[in-house]
Amino acid sequence: MDGRRLALVVATSDYQDTELRRLRAPAQDAAELVEVLGDATIGGFTVTPVLDGTKRDVEIALETFLTACRPDDFALVYLSCHGLLDARGQLWFAAGDTFKNLLGATAVEAQWLQKRLENCRATRQIVLLDCCFSGAYVKGGKGAADVGVETLHGGGRGHVVLTASRATEYSYEGEPVDGGALAGSVFTTALVHGLRTGEADLDNDGVITTDEAYDYVNGYLRAVGANQTPTHTVVGGVGRIQLARSPVGVRPVVVPAQSTVQVVAEAAEIMAVAPAPVAASGPAPVIPVDGPAGELATLRAIRRVLDDPAALETVLRERPVADVVKVIAAVRATGLAGRAADVLRVAAAVRPVDDIGALVGATRGGSHPADADVLLAAIGTSRQLTDVVRLCSDPERLDVGADIVLGLAARTRPVTEVRPLARLLPLERGQYVLHEFGKVRSGAEIAELFAGASSAAVLSVLDGVRRRPAAEFGVVVKALRDAGDDVTADRVLGWVDALPVGEIVELVDGLRAAGAGDDADTVLQWAGWRLRPPLVAALIAALHAAGHTESVGAVVRAAESRPLDDLYEMLRAAVSTHADHSGPVLELAARRSPDELATLLKRLEPTGSRGFVEARTRTANALVATVAQPNEIERLLALMQAAGSAPVVARLATTVAAAPVETVNRFVRGLVDAGHTDAATGMIREAADRPWGEIANLVAALATDPPEALVEVLVTATARFPQDKLSAVLAGLYRVNAMTIVDHFLHAVPVVRWHQVAPVAGQTPGYAIRMHELRNRAAAAWRSGRRKAFLRWVAVGTGIVALAAATLFLAASVTRVFGDTRFGAGDWAAWGITTLIAGLFIWGIVAIIVNVTEGSDGEVIGVVTVWVTLAAAVAGVVLGRLAPPIAAAATHVRDWLAWNF
Repeated sequence: MDGRRLALVVATSDYQDTELRRLRAPAQDAAELVEVLGDATIGGFTVTPVLDGTKRDVEIALETFLTACRPDDFALVYLSCHGLLDARGQLWFAAGDTFKNLLGATAVEAQWLQKRLENCRATRQIVLLDCCFSGAYVKGGKGAADVGVETLHGGGRGHVVLTASRATEYSYEGEPVDGGALAGSVFTTALVHGLRTGEADLDNDGVITTDEAYDYVNGYLRAVGANQTPTHTVVGGVGRIQLARSPVGVRPVVVPAQSTVQVVAEAAEIMAVAPAPVAASGPAPVIPVDGPAGELATLRAIRRVLDDPAALETVLRERPVADVVKVIAAVRATGLAGRAADVLRVAAAVRPVDDIGALVGATRGGSHPADADVLLAAIGTSRQLTDVVRLCSDPERLDVGADIVLGLAARTRPVTEVRPLARLLPLERGQYVLHEFGKVRSGAEIAELFAGASSAAVLSVLDGVRRRPAAEFGVVVKALRDAGDDVTADRVLGWVDALPVGEIVELVDGLRAAGAGDDADTVLQWAGWRLRPPLVAALIAALHAAGHTESVGAVVRAAESRPLDDLYEMLRAAVSTHADHSGPVLELAARRSPDELATLLKRLEPTGSRGFVEARTRTANALVATVAQPNEIERLLALMQAAGSAPVVARLATTVAAAPVETVNRFVRGLVDAGHTDAATGMIREAADRPWGEIANLVAALATDPPEALVEVLVTATARFPQDKLSAVLAGLYRVNAMTIVDHFLHAVPVVRWHQVAPVAGQTPGYAIRMHELRNRAAAAWRSGRRKAFLRWVAVGTGIVALAAATLFLAASVTRVFGDTRFGAGDWAAWGITTLIAGLFIWGIVAIIVNVTEGSDGEVIGVVTVWVTLAAAVAGVVLGRLAPPIAAAATHVRDWLAWNF
């Protein structure tokens, strides 16, 4: 049985609950087991470790691991942690955040794990539990004396549970080695040692099975005196499940030199072989029965018996089981190993039914255990049906290998024999036959068996069919349809609900390949209608990646009626996880009504954490890019009206900005009419990167009969265009003779860029009529700019000088207070400086006010100069004359204070 070998190793050492002591073993056990299971020469597993996880971590890991398994996979789950029992005796597995008084909320329930394993599609499952009370995992778990597992090299199936202890026992850790290194638990240590050294290969066939592993671990624990008893439980066990390969292979067996001679001699006696007499003219010589001559004669006689079917059947039917085993050994010993299988098949066909079990057991315990498989295979394929029923119904006749016989019978026998075989066997055995039949037989044979079969038989066969690859369901469904069994065919198709996305694609491909295209479309329709939204997105992406356009269309059509919430989840999953194949989902969303699209876009506005913002932004951008089709401008305008939200409208406008000129024109007008002037302005600015001619065409279209609001938007947006695109704006405006807008445009262009506009406009053919005015404006702007710069410096300088003058004036006044009260040279100096500074200050203020206007500058400056001079003189006289009275008053105050105080 081919398939993946997958292992999940869960180990928890550290616990938040102080009542749960820290375990030494799990970390080391996990490391050792991961190494052994992952070794390609031993386990060959792909191993996923989960160390010290929380309950959520462990459950997610288990759910993910088991859900991903396919029917032909081998799934191994290992748990090493504290095992806890609740008041009802139910087992719980402790995680890192488990608290003993809150098991239901913080621990992993054993029954939860059992249900997940039941739903797992892997036909080979093994659970290794190394924790206290682990035997409680399976109520009534079998111990060493209770287990009889059928064997088959690598081809078994079933659910096997190995636990470190019984339901009421503790599982013990090993003691520290040499006072330092920590030993693992005794259970895992034994298992790892047996696998790593090959000692667990008890029958020395190079393969370690689950039952051999259990027997070895059980013996190991007894040998070291461990106070715990491991358990071994098999649920639905069929055949021998290969856990690992022995790294040392088949160990050589030392055989005494005479053993081959003895085997041949015993076989010769069993087969009643004697040397033939030698013809002679005289007395017959004595034929040596010993030595080379006798041995050669014996070998020739054995070969004659092998070549005589009647003689061989007689020996194999009538001689005791031990003699038959010796005959088979002699055939191998004499270099005829290739004929040993023929001897085994004859023995399987002629041996009495009551001896078959003993013969199988004897060969299994011999030097070639695989001989037992040859016997069982021959019984299953060629023995009379009644003999098969007798053998497999009574454990005393065939306690080992019954499932192998029945499995081969189900695979090879005609349908007319399989049906009565299943009916005559005990219930469990009969179900197994039907299960194996469903796993491998053709669709026509399955349909033939269903004719007149009971519902229980149908369910057993379907259980086997379900273990097949999903791609093979198609042939079964087609055969059932052809046979008129639509109910069962629909039941098979109903499995789609539990299939992963990849297997749904395989199912659809298989249905189409089998000629059941209608059923394939039905499956896709159901998937689009009922699957969870993220799975619908994943299915569409998988079909799209495979190039199945027709199938993608079927799913999309079915999903069109899904609620808006489902569509939102589909969109997010498609863009975030399946970006390369998200087109069909985006197109599905784009076909929704404007109101629904507006709701979607609002939900996708970038809010929340950084991860949410990035995901929503990607999704919104992808949706807008899909919606913004130039041929659907009316629908876009309706969407814009419905959205209302400025970010949504801006995103739409930015996307549509690359559309043809006429589309942009209509969309901008629609934005302006709706009051979204900022979005309209941004949309026009996006056009700055277009070629010169397209810009001119767009401006001309916008300037044709524009509403007042559009004029403002157009001028505001284009005034910021790059220098080499300004001429395109003017060209478009002149084309439609929008001279008013030209004036607005020239005024809107920043003053510092007027010297850029003039030469650009001058190079525009046919528009020289505005050059003179434009140059005058540019010159005036230059002069105004120079004056403003000059007056700024004047204002600053005037303020500094005025401050200095005020300081001098106060200094002079203070000097008069403490000095001579007569009006002298200092007073006149203060008056003169104050007059000068006041004049400059007044002149500066007036000049600034006048020069910010445009007009005949020379005349204004002359008038201002005259009036400022007069005002300065008056202000100087007034301020100068005020200094002596102020100083005199200050002197009187000083004298009064001095006289009275």
